[in-house]
Amino acid sequence: MLWLGERRGYLSDWITQQWVRATGRSLDDHPHLLGPVGTRRRIGFDQPEQLADALNLTLDTSPSGGLLQDSAALFPGIHPRVAEFYDETSHYELQVWSSWRGPFRPFGQLLGALFSRRLEQMNVPLDGLDTAWGLHGEVTHLRDPSGRVQHTVWRRRLRRTGRVLFVGYYSEITLPDGPGVRIVFPLPGGNLTVLMAATVGPAGELQLSSNGRTFGGAGGYFTLAGPPHRRAVGRMIPLHEDIVVWVDERSELRARHTLRLWHLHFLELQYLMRRTDQPTTPL
Repeated sequence: MLWLGERRGYLSDWITQQWVRATGRSLDDHPHLLGPVGTRRRIGFDQPEQLADALNLTLDTSPSGGLLQDSAALFPGIHPRVAEFYDETSHYELQVWSSWRGPFRPFGQLLGALFSRRLEQMNVPLDGLDTAWGLHGEVTHLRDPSGRVQHTVWRRRLRRTGRVLFVGYYSEITLPDGPGVRIVFPLPGGNLTVLMAATVGPAGELQLSSNGRTFGGAGGYFTLAGPPHRRAVGRMIPLHEDIVVWVDERSELRARHTLRLWHLHFLELQYLMRRTDQPTTPL
C-alpha cells in the first residue's frame, strides 16, 4: 500500500509539472523567480546540505542567524521588536496554533497524503495537537568561498515527532511597489516561490502580502528549472498569503498568517514568538 501511495504521489508531481510547462511563462526576463530547486524525489530537512554540496557552498550552522539583515533600514518605521525578530530569528522560540476552515480540512489532508509528507516539505499542521510540544526552527546560511551569504534557510520541524514542516529560503527583494520578501520552497525539479510586498503599519507592525496580479510581482508561483527541464518556466497560482507581525498590548511578539485560494480563506496560523537566552541549535 505504501508503494501504491508513492506511485500516486509521483504521478501527481508529473501532472503538476506538465501543467506548469504547458501554461507557464519563460523566466528569462524574471530572474528573481529563479531559486533553489529540488534534485530528488523528496526534499527533507537535509536539503540545504545537498544544495551546498552541489554548488560548492559552505553551510554555516552557527546559531546566531536571522532571516534578513538590517530590517530597520529595509522597512522604515518598523517596530524595533519586530525588526529584532527578523534580524536575530535564531534567538526565538515559536508556538503556533492552526485553524482550518471546515470545508478545507479534507483538502489539507489530501495535500498531506499526496505531497507534503512524502516530500517532507510544506507540511502545514492539520491539528493543534501537532504543535503542542512546540516547533524547532533553525536558521542557517549558505556561504560561497569568499564567505558571502548566498542563501538564508529557515527549516522547521515538530519537536515531538521530528516531522519536517518546511524548508524555505528567505531573501529581501525589491518589487514595483517597494521592498518585500521572497520565500522559496524547493520541490522536485522546481519550487514554489512566494513574493510578498511589505508595508509598515501605524504601530510599527510589519505587513507582508502576496496578493498580486501581475506576473513577476507579488504572488505565488510554481516554477520549473534545471534538469530535466530544457528551459525555466513559471506559473502564477491563485494562492495568496498575508502575514502580520506585531507587538501586542502585553508586549508579546505575535504573528498571524492567513492563506487563501482566490478569495477563499482556508487556513490561519497564529504565532507567539519569545526570545530565549540561547539561540536554537540543530536537533
